[in-house]
Amino acid sequence: MVTVVVETFTNPTKIDASSSLKAERNRFIDDASASLTSSRVDTFEGHPATYFTFEIRRAKGRGLVVIQDKAIPKIYIVTALYTRENGDSVEAVDQFMDSFGLN
Repeated sequence: MVTVVVETFTNPTKIDASSSLKAERNRFIDDASASLTSSRVDTFEGHPATYFTFEIRRAKGRGLVVIQDKAIPKIYIVTALYTRENGDSVEAVDQFMDSFGLN
C-alpha cells in the first residue's frame, strides 16, 4: 500500500523545516499506531527531507517527508507499506520510493 499526501498552504508562510519534518513524521507514526525503526535527515531533490522506516503489526514500511520551502510551501508525506504474508515485496516498495519525484 502506498500513500502520498501533499499539504499545500494557501498563503505565503514561513515554516521551520527542521521542526516541521520531525512533527510530520511523528504525526504519521502516531496516527498509524506504528513504531519508528529508523530516521535520518537529508535532502530530496534539493529540499529538506526526512527518510524513515517503520513497523505496523506484522508489516514494515518506508516513509519520506519533504518540505518545498518556497513562499507558499508544500509538505509531501510519502509512505509505502509491505507484508510478505500478502505477497508484497520490499523490492516493490523500494522501486516505488526510488521512482518518486516532486512536480
